[in-house]
Amino acid sequence: TKKKKKNLIFFLMFANQKMWYFLLMLIVDFISTEVILKEDNTIIPQNIDSQGFISVPLQKYTNPEFDKYLAFLIQSRSINLINYDTTQYIGEIAIGSSNSRFSMIFDTGSSNTWIYGECASSDSDCTIDACSRHRRFNKKSSATFVENGTVIEITYGSGTVRGSLFQDTLKLGKCDASDLSCEQVNDFFFLGASCISGDTDGIFHVSRFDGVMGLGPSTLSIDGTKTILQSLADSGKIQQSQRFFTFFLTPNANQAGSVFSIGKIDQSLFTGSIVYHKLIDNYPHWGLRLGKICVGKTCIVDCEIQQCAVVPDTGTSLISGPQILVDRLHSLIGDVDEGCKNLQNLPTLRFYIDDHEYLLTGSEYVFQIQDGGQLSCGHGIFGMEMPPSFGSMWILGDLFLKKYFSVFDVDKNRIGFALAAKK
Repeated sequence: TKKKKKNLIFFLMFANQKMWYFLLMLIVDFISTEVILKEDNTIIPQNIDSQGFISVPLQKYTNPEFDKYLAFLIQSRSINLINYDTTQYIGEIAIGSSNSRFSMIFDTGSSNTWIYGECASSDSDCTIDACSRHRRFNKKSSATFVENGTVIEITYGSGTVRGSLFQDTLKLGKCDASDLSCEQVNDFFFLGASCISGDTDGIFHVSRFDGVMGLGPSTLSIDGTKTILQSLADSGKIQQSQRFFTFFLTPNANQAGSVFSIGKIDQSLFTGSIVYHKLIDNYPHWGLRLGKICVGKTCIVDCEIQQCAVVPDTGTSLISGPQILVDRLHSLIGDVDEGCKNLQNLPTLRFYIDDHEYLLTGSEYVFQIQDGGQLSCGHGIFGMEMPPSFGSMWILGDLFLKKYFSVFDVDKNRIGFALAAKK
């Protein structure tokens, strides 16, 4: 049995002095894909242009179960910090000769791809309910299925995902009979999850996704496997210089226009120029050099003496950092009105990556949710301690990435940001 444990946190919730973690490490170098959300939530077929640019539909969902629970927690005043992933950006892929379709989260926090497979009923540690609520891959339905057999367990704060590796074809988007432009990757490695262990009311039970498509560095991938970008480049589907992907995230639930692409930069999705930052050498994730974080004239972090890292992460909704620094940040920001009445009065938050300044206003770093038509607000920055090997690490989730168009460039070992266009 081979285990590969992940440590990047995508979920954190404090309630009644008890803490739950959802560490969702989802990475893989994905392909040239463009994701489009229509007002009516219908899926637009993917497309490929003559230069290897592939587009995949991505839908943004708000889970009413999450929102209702979060609204209760915020109003109860028992929560210091919350992150329950109320919004999910989900795209569709097809696997195998049967073109079995799955709704996936595209995440930059891990480098492996897993889907729900056969549910294990004999293992007492497994929660069958989580598996049975989602679409599952049936290996008998695919003539191109190849068993690998290596058992992998991915550990999250809220439970584990366990299963065995297999290889099969991967197709991006709907890939139905009318979609003649569908691109296919042969012999792609998947983890077929046969056992999910965790709380019966946890993320795996109430989420919409059937699996995770990893978008992280290849160094985090399971030994002997390739990321999707590697697979596409090696098979000639994209050029080596196209080994990058971009995110444009709309800020509101059910708002059209969210785009995830690989191999092409859409100039209409941002304003001004893209500012690129080199990745930290030998850092285990998409790590950039954090300079400082300031509120007004007061800076709580100064990383000139000790290196600090900041990781842009599409797999988390909020922003996180070391607990002691987040506590200081909260004291400088002040209280967030639960009814969202003081957002315009909150101070501006400034992140410096290298020497470049990125601004977030109060309405941009506060977490806002709808419950029964009523808006509730809470701090969108939470404290989290990482293993010592990560150093002083901050994670910039969707609250940051909704404002800034992002480019994750594997070919040139860098990440770029530009102010996202208003759609």
